[in-house]
Amino acid sequence: MLDFIRRHQKWMLVLIIVLVVPSFVFLGVANYQGLLSNDAPLAQIKEQKITRDQFNMDWRERLNQLRIQEGNQFDISQVDVPQNRRAFLEQMINSRVLHEQVVSAHYSATDEMVRQAIAQDPQFHEDGRFSVQKYSDFLQRVGIDANMYQNSIRYTLALEQVAQPVMKSLTIPSQVEEAVVSSLLQERSVRLRLFEASSYFTDNEPTEAEAKAWYDANKNSLEVPSHTDAQYIILNEEAAVNAVPVPTETELEQYYESNKSRYTREERRSINHIQLNLPAGASAEQVAETEQKAAEIIE
Repeated sequence: MLDFIRRHQKWMLVLIIVLVVPSFVFLGVANYQGLLSNDAPLAQIKEQKITRDQFNMDWRERLNQLRIQEGNQFDISQVDVPQNRRAFLEQMINSRVLHEQVVSAHYSATDEMVRQAIAQDPQFHEDGRFSVQKYSDFLQRVGIDANMYQNSIRYTLALEQVAQPVMKSLTIPSQVEEAVVSSLLQERSVRLRLFEASSYFTDNEPTEAEAKAWYDANKNSLEVPSHTDAQYIILNEEAAVNAVPVPTETELEQYYESNKSRYTREERRSINHIQLNLPAGASAEQVAETEQKAAEIIE
C-alpha cells in the first residue's frame, strides 16, 4: 500500500468523498429516484439514468450552495463554465456508481456512528469540546435541518465503507508514490508541445542482450516490495492448563451432587416368565401333573 495513503487515510477519504458526494449531501439520495425524464440520458449506470433535466436541477442546487458559502465573493461567471459542468457530471456519475454499491451491498451506519462522526468534527469544536451552538450555526448557514445533515453523514460513512477497502488494496512502486505525492503538493506551469510518434520510429530493434542489460540496470525500479497481512492465534497448552485452577475434593463432590442427574439414570429390570394355570381346589393328581410340566420346561 502507498505509505503516503497509509499515513493520510483520513485525508484521502475526505478527498474521495469531496469528489463524489456533493450532489448527494444537500439534495438527498432519495431525490435521485424521482427526477428521471424521457429525454436522452447524459449517462446511465445500470438502470439509473442521469438526464439533462436532472443534471440542470442538481447543477442549480450546487450553484446555490456555493452562493451561500461564498457570499459576496461568489462570481457565477467564473463558476458556471463548461469545464466545471463537465467535472460536476463526472461527480454525479461517480456518486451513482458508489450509490449503487452502497444500496446493493446494504452498507449503512448506525445512529451511534453518526453521532460520533458529528461530535468528532473539528469545525463544531470550541475549546477542544463539541459546541452545540457552532453546530446549530452551521446548519443555519447551509440552510438544512439536523435530520438532513445526519442523513448526509450516514450516507458519507456508508461510502467510506466502500472506499476504504479499495484504498487499502493499493500497492504500487515507490517511484509512483513519489510522483503522486509530488503532483498533489506542487503547482506547475506547463506549455504544450506536440511530438509526432512517427518521427521517432526506427527500424532498429533492441537485441535480447540489450533488453536484458536494460532490465538488469533498472530491476529495482520495476519491483514491488512483498508484504504479508496475517492474522493468527497462538494456542499454548501449558498456559491454558495453568489458567484453569485445580478443584478441591469438596468442590468436585459439590459439582457431582449438583450434576448427578447428568451421570445417572433410574434402575430398570426386565423379567420374563411362563405361567402355568392351576385351578383352585385342584386335586393332588393335577398338582403333580402341573409340577411335571414345569420341570420339563426348565429342562
